[in-house]
Amino acid sequence: MTSKIHVLHIKGISHFNKAGELLWKDKNLDNILHDEGEQYILSAAFATGYSGFGVAPDNLYLGLDTSTRTLAEADTLSLVGENSLTNGYERKALSTRGTGVSGQDFVLNQPSTFYRAESKIWTWSCINAAWTTVTKLFLCTAPSGTSGKLICTVPLSSNRTLQPGDVISAAIYIGLSK
Repeated sequence: MTSKIHVLHIKGISHFNKAGELLWKDKNLDNILHDEGEQYILSAAFATGYSGFGVAPDNLYLGLDTSTRTLAEADTLSLVGENSLTNGYERKALSTRGTGVSGQDFVLNQPSTFYRAESKIWTWSCINAAWTTVTKLFLCTAPSGTSGKLICTVPLSSNRTLQPGDVISAAIYIGLSK
């Protein structure tokens, strides 16, 4: 029996307009683990000298993807589309150097039969001009550009177009589960 392993999950994601009214929300969305992400996770724990991977960086980065591509395990950061920094968008830096206790970027817990690292809530605010439609959430190793590793991507259940003043908030958890 073949099962997919999911690494990144959206615990909850919401889209609010500038008046603070909820426009859309969803939760418990599963990802696709990209080849680079699989190599990254395995090398950080089991082969820290592996070329181009190895020891975990101080931060991982959470971003909003605007591409319309069909997800594939072979995807890389070069295929990710993003909004302009001048309109308030940026990848969010999630520190990996904490101890996993309350108040840090990740809290370690065991809600059922597996352990997971849960993030705090991250928020993106649209300013100046409407954003290109957001279709996915992704986790990678680079603060910007395409030089890092694309770990995993979660397609949203509904594409989101943010107008100036709109906000997207998301919390994720990372754990190995089927």
